[in-house]
Amino acid sequence: MGTSRAASYTDAPDSSLIAWSRAGDTRAFDALARRHERSVHLMCLRFAGDPDEARDLLQEVLVKVWRSLERFDGRSALQTWMYRIVVNTAIDFSRSRRRIPVPAGEDLPAPVGRSPEHAVTSADSVRRALAMLPEEFRVTVILADCMQCTYDEIAELSDVPVGTVKSRLARARAALRDLLNAMDAA
Repeated sequence: MGTSRAASYTDAPDSSLIAWSRAGDTRAFDALARRHERSVHLMCLRFAGDPDEARDLLQEVLVKVWRSLERFDGRSALQTWMYRIVVNTAIDFSRSRRRIPVPAGEDLPAPVGRSPEHAVTSADSVRRALAMLPEEFRVTVILADCMQCTYDEIAELSDVPVGTVKSRLARARAALRDLLNAMDAA
């Protein structure tokens, strides 16, 4: 590896870093991972809900990205491909820990005009209600409402048609509303 490559890691496009990483250049992969680490970590945190578990999840995701980089075909953006790995890994990760991925508390909006205590109670209720949803609904809601992904992005990440995303999201939101109303009534 020449000095010019090492000096250009930070300026190199993802495609170059991917090519160099595929050729075994671990410093190129480190630069690629650093470039996308913040957004991937944020997504991990939203799925894990716990900062320590999010860091563990991030590490697992980066290992999977490294191991499967040869299979990245460039049909989607690298970040979209990485997000798909996050989604799949988060689901596997939660199953292995017998936990259900729910968004971290700071991702949940506080009701307007309510006390801080009610906001905390509401956030806890939303997390519990999300945990009761079927996995495909939960993932869709997290991607749409916490990650602000578009229908097209969710479809690509979930490997389903856009119509299925819209249907899942509508059904998930209705189920959440029913669960939250039942919790409030209890």
